Amino acid sequence: MKVLGYNLMQAMRFAVEEINSASSLLPGVRLGYEMVDVCYVSNNIQPVLYFLSQDDYFLPIQEDYTHYKPRVVAVIGPDNTDATTAVAYFLSLFRLPQITYSAISNELGDKLRFPALLRTVTDADHHIEAMVRLMVHFRWNWIIVLGSSDDYGRDNSQLLHQRLAHLDICIAFQETLPTPQPNQTVTQSERESLETIVGKLRQSTARVVVLFSPELALYNFFQEVLRQNLTDTVWIASESWAIDPVLHSLTELKRTGTFLGITTANVHIPGFSEFRVRSSQARGPAPNRTTPGATCNQECDTCLNATKSFNNILRLSGERVVYSVYSAVYAVAHALHSLLGCNQTSCRKEVVYPWRLLQEVWKVNFSLLGHQIVFNQQGDMSMQLDVIQWQWDLSQNPFKSIASYDPSQWKLKDVGDISWHTPNNTTPVSRCSKSCRPGQKKKPVGLHPCCFECIDCLPGSFLNQTADEFECQPCPKYEWSRRNDTSCFKRKLVFLEWNKAPTIIVALLAALGFLSTLAISGVFWRHFQTPMVRSAGGPMCFLMLTPLLMSYMVSPVYVGLPTVSTCFCRQAFFTLCFTVCISCITVRSFQIVCVFKMASRLPRAYSYWVRYHGPYVFVASITVLKLVIVGGSLLTTSTTLTHRNDPNDPKVLILSCNPNYHRVLLTNTSLDLLLSVLGFGFAYVGKELPTNYNEAKFITLCMTFYFISSVSLCTFMSVYDGVLVTIMDFLVTVLNLLGISLGYFGPKCYMILFYPERNTQAYFNSVIQGYTMGKD
Repeated sequence: MKVLGYNLMQAMRFAVEEINSASSLLPGVRLGYEMVDVCYVSNNIQPVLYFLSQDDYFLPIQEDYTHYKPRVVAVIGPDNTDATTAVAYFLSLFRLPQITYSAISNELGDKLRFPALLRTVTDADHHIEAMVRLMVHFRWNWIIVLGSSDDYGRDNSQLLHQRLAHLDICIAFQETLPTPQPNQTVTQSERESLETIVGKLRQSTARVVVLFSPELALYNFFQEVLRQNLTDTVWIASESWAIDPVLHSLTELKRTGTFLGITTANVHIPGFSEFRVRSSQARGPAPNRTTPGATCNQECDTCLNATKSFNNILRLSGERVVYSVYSAVYAVAHALHSLLGCNQTSCRKEVVYPWRLLQEVWKVNFSLLGHQIVFNQQGDMSMQLDVIQWQWDLSQNPFKSIASYDPSQWKLKDVGDISWHTPNNTTPVSRCSKSCRPGQKKKPVGLHPCCFECIDCLPGSFLNQTADEFECQPCPKYEWSRRNDTSCFKRKLVFLEWNKAPTIIVALLAALGFLSTLAISGVFWRHFQTPMVRSAGGPMCFLMLTPLLMSYMVSPVYVGLPTVSTCFCRQAFFTLCFTVCISCITVRSFQIVCVFKMASRLPRAYSYWVRYHGPYVFVASITVLKLVIVGGSLLTTSTTLTHRNDPNDPKVLILSCNPNYHRVLLTNTSLDLLLSVLGFGFAYVGKELPTNYNEAKFITLCMTFYFISSVSLCTFMSVYDGVLVTIMDFLVTVLNLLGISLGYFGPKCYMILFYPERNTQAYFNSVIQGYTMGKD
């Protein structure tokens, strides 16, 4: 006997008798009922035809059944999806109300196919969602799904598979349980199939098994589980067997693991526990009972003893599915109340046609034992679900509620303590792979995304789990990360700073050069009319000293955070200043050679040179040419800043001028290098000139130093990166400035200040006269 089914039958009888006993709901109207056992191997067609027929057992074929009066006006049940679907096709043709209390398939919510079908139970979507929320809560992502071979098993297994496709939960494998024989005997093929399935369960690393099956298909399965001694498993039961007392009576199941299940919430029905085990003699005659030959035994007197043996477990487990049956009967009664226009004392006496009653059933909205009974557009009633745990302590509730699920919020809540089968009552683990530590990416292993290896994210990359758990994302350009980081941090910007010792030293040299150049300018201005100043170039000396002073003043652009303007000064301003100075030195060397060696040979050319201010024209021409070179290099290369990684410390970002800075510098310096070679050549030619005009060694020193330092700097820049390049560029620039200001003007100032007797016209004339006489 199916104890749970008999319990539900008693719930229907209890509801009918309670309604008939009340005087307010259907005054003057008594409900009658007939019950049919559809059995496990469904016997659906014969009962439904019997219900649709009239008292003569004939079901006439008519074009219009509007005024047809079948044997019953409503049907409660059946309990499973297959049987409900078969019955619903017939009943929907006659628009005869059908209310099922436990068939949860989503297919039954299609009102185009089943317009007369309603349910006092939540649909399959919510049952599946409650299971999924339970898995997510306990972080189980590696499960096994077993389903029966009927529509219930197939549909719900598929629904779970579709729901898990959007989550990080994988199905290790899925199997179909064999359909048992009506007499529960196990055939050889069934035994082999069960042995194979349980064997796969033993070999799998998944420790959570979800079972979608009617309870009668599970007895043989669990016997095989016990035979093979499968343990340490979490079993998640669907509502079809979650509170089955017969399966629960197999107390040996407690050694197989922990049993959890999804079922409807418990609603206490006062008086039902006593009614369930009360004998038929104590109840009095059944309502509307006809002669014994007209109906079968509607009370199943022989079932009472079996029910009594399970009464304790039924009483402790509470009225769960029972309330669904109870509320279904009351929904029909309230629809009749509305249809018959009942008041407190009476109802109209009229024929009740099923289609009219169906319209009223859809409209019912009343409170029953603290719960609102109302059907939504799919004909379903939203009932809270419970997550229960099986317990085998006889003094406790065998189906303890450990959590609840609210369909309106799609949320699992109030998760309580669970008695696990594990040592120290730790939560069982069912994961294909251990969770990766922060900053580790997942490398898939096999076909399942839940199976993976954990790989560290390398420095310079991080793991953003919300974006992609399987790839480390590179850090943005100006950020960095350490190994296994989950985010990047801003790199430390490194540039030439004022508080560094090399910067201070070079800055002091620049200050010294500025002061000395300023002093030289003062000395030359004071002795401007003297032969020494005139022999050094006269007014052209100040054309050299002015850019030197400006360069010293602007030299701090090498220090501090680089900007576009400071990089422009480095690339263009300094080289222009050097060009002016070197072109002046070069033309001065050339002019001295012309005076002493070429004036007599090329007098006309020399006269043109003097008349048209050749030195200044030369300096201006060279300056314009340099401007063209600098302008061209700036147009062909970017002046934007560049950020370079420090090869010795990737957490450091070196901020400097554009990456082609050394090439631009070499291009801009090329003309200066050519002028320095020319200046050196003219100075060498004039090495035999009078002492006061012989500047060969000073010019040679300046030009050689400038040439070597510039070439060395460009070479250094092509090899090294970072702040070291900036400090070297700064140092070379200052040394070149010092080389010109002190190397060229220093000796002349020394002569002016310490040998004033040599700074006279008479002395210069005597030197020139001596040089002339010596040549003769």
